[in-house]
Amino acid sequence: MTVRLRAIAFAASALALGFAAPGHAALEITNVSHAPAAIDSTKRQSVEIRFRISEPARVTLRIFDGRDLMVRGIPSAKILAAGDQRLSWDGRDAKGQPVPPEAYVYTLTATPGGGAPVEHDLTDLSGNEEIAPPTVRWDSAKHLVRYELAAPARLKIRTGLANGPLLKTVIDGVARAAGPHAEPWDGKDESGLIDAAKNPDLQLSAQAWSLSKNAIVVLPDPEGRTDRDARRA
Repeated sequence: MTVRLRAIAFAASALALGFAAPGHAALEITNVSHAPAAIDSTKRQSVEIRFRISEPARVTLRIFDGRDLMVRGIPSAKILAAGDQRLSWDGRDAKGQPVPPEAYVYTLTATPGGGAPVEHDLTDLSGNEEIAPPTVRWDSAKHLVRYELAAPARLKIRTGLANGPLLKTVIDGVARAAGPHAEPWDGKDESGLIDAAKNPDLQLSAQAWSLSKNAIVVLPDPEGRTDRDARRA
């Protein structure tokens, strides 16, 4: 895997802002968007990244995980014409394997003929702001913590007793797509000795942080494996 070089990204951003050679306008990457916002990589779903370039260029789409490591580079098959263009990612790494569920970010690098590359990267320019948390509720019958998100976010959900101790961190810094969610919890504390599932003083709390505008959420698999699990493997 490849670590992103911030200095190169900054230089490319400077070019995109207009610091070009005298008499030559800098190539621009604009109108960048992606859809859908979340995919299931185990089902061969793909996300399409749309953009506009101001002059013909070869464009490379790069995907990075939560460690800032590049998991996939996807160059355009040919020099793309000026105007609206698109590239896609199928949720797989450079070896063709489905990536673990998490939030991934993408960059676009356009290289015009005989010119310097220009990069579009919103990773450090958006997201990571604490936002209003969702309302969480305990489904005691099915042992699930339920909530709904209006937009993709990174979450921490904890359970505890009113005026008492913290019992369990159900999820910690996990990325989730917009929509309804159900997180499994057996109702016990971290030690597994105290069962507070039916305690009348049970309380649930949540914190949420926005994702960057170039984030793609890869949905959880049935085993609940996440990118953080892959880091520990």
